[in-house]
Amino acid sequence: MKNVTSIKVFGKCGVSRLNGNISFEQKYKFYLAFENCLCDDYITEKVYHWYSKDIILVVRGGANYSEHLPEGTYVNAADFRTPEDLADFLNKLGSDEARTQAVPTDSERCQGCTQKNAIGVMGFLDDCSKYVYCAIDTKGVVHGAVRPCAFGMNWNLDILSCVLPSNSTCVTTKDICNEKSDGIRRPGVGNCRGYLECKNGESVALCCPIDYYFNGMTDNCESNNGDHECNDKCFKEITKTVEDKTTAPSSCYNKRPMTGVLNVYEESVKGKGWIQRRCPNGLLYQQKDCDCTLRVVVQRKCEPDLFLSFENGVNGQSPVVNYIKSKNVKVIDGKAIFKAEKGSQLVIQRYKNFCMTSLTINLKYFSDHKRLPQSQAIISNSDCGIAPSIVLTEDSAYVYFTVATELGERTLAVHQPSHTNDKNLELTYHNGILSGTVNKLKKTLKINGSGINKIPCALHVGSAQGYSGLNFTGVIDELSLSLCV
Repeated sequence: MKNVTSIKVFGKCGVSRLNGNISFEQKYKFYLAFENCLCDDYITEKVYHWYSKDIILVVRGGANYSEHLPEGTYVNAADFRTPEDLADFLNKLGSDEARTQAVPTDSERCQGCTQKNAIGVMGFLDDCSKYVYCAIDTKGVVHGAVRPCAFGMNWNLDILSCVLPSNSTCVTTKDICNEKSDGIRRPGVGNCRGYLECKNGESVALCCPIDYYFNGMTDNCESNNGDHECNDKCFKEITKTVEDKTTAPSSCYNKRPMTGVLNVYEESVKGKGWIQRRCPNGLLYQQKDCDCTLRVVVQRKCEPDLFLSFENGVNGQSPVVNYIKSKNVKVIDGKAIFKAEKGSQLVIQRYKNFCMTSLTINLKYFSDHKRLPQSQAIISNSDCGIAPSIVLTEDSAYVYFTVATELGERTLAVHQPSHTNDKNLELTYHNGILSGTVNKLKKTLKINGSGINKIPCALHVGSAQGYSGLNFTGVIDELSLSLCV
């Protein structure tokens, strides 16, 4: 790096000294906070001591810095292929005052974000390809972390997930290319061939040809060479369907999939063994690609949007990434144990503001319904002071299936089984027909309206806060939710 830019070394290993009362921040724009060891999740005082100062950190270590520091407040040396590339970038960045000006603090990023159950998500400033994850710690302090969507994906605030741009809720005026000239380019996140180009005020995801990489210094595609070797695949080349299968032997020897978890894989690292890695938001791991590759699903059948078998704790096994917050739910041997007196529940924020024209919920569970003194909640979206639109409850005699449309609330009551406490429950709603099934006993009801009400409340498993009866006491073996029938 010293061959490309000026670097000063202070302390026992250096000869540089500061004169008088001049501070580092007054004289320098960057501080190289490189760790001595590249260990997983290892971050030392090098980072935290300098983070609060008016200087940009350049980090290098084994941690996933995006989980600890807001994006845009640091530069990660691991994002560059050579020290010279890093030095070139710092030279360019240091001369751009607009990019090095002060950025919002953690709490400022979350202004206007409603935190239900201590977490919340909101869009990020003028960049549709990013979002802000807000959380309240045990001391009541709000922290906001900027997280990128996978390359070519945009944030959708209605469903709290990264989606294709055609399905994004991001308005054009919030696009970073709004009111900018056509042809302006910037690197794509997580793909060395990917870049975004301004066209008609919007960011369009594009890719360099095979055997080329996107050079962020020249803003052009350049051919691979000894210093730059880019073999990333682009979304147009790796579109998959649900039926796509391969029996060809894999040439991927240092990576392997995680059973039942599509967005996590394991990588063999010398001296460390098999290490778990998580794919970027919007990408799934494909063994035959030996990488996290964009999965565009062509629906052939109704697939779960949420699937919990509890074999991996409360982590979902569906292709869609769902953040699930557990409150006093104990998982033992693939079974989730709920106790009303402990307020046990699972909270799934993603289903806020969902407009559901079709819905299927399947639940396999155990409860001693004959001893219930009053009704208890199974599933609801009733945590935000607004009348819920989905509620499943039960008492000693019935399981109640309730949905609400713009024309009102309707409920189906289906008899509890008389000879068992093990139940297979299914709720379906489609084309104005509500169906409720308990074991093999099924009832249906015609409901007027255009769909289930869209409300800004999280989905709760085990609670119907402020709506009906007790929290749930019982054991859940399996839960799935589909936005189809």
